[in-house]
Amino acid sequence: SIRPLSENGLGIFVVSTFDGDHLLVKATDQAAARRFLVEAGHTLL
Repeated sequence: SIRPLSENGLGIFVVSTFDGDHLLVKATDQAAARRFLVEAGHTLL
């Protein structure tokens, strides 16, 4: 879910491929995006 990012005002670009889905965020938003996603229960690789 991208909800944690959009609710916190972060812009995202979603890419969906056969192998998986990818969320792209600005480099300056990376730390905040990681924090919001982890707090929402997502696992990041």
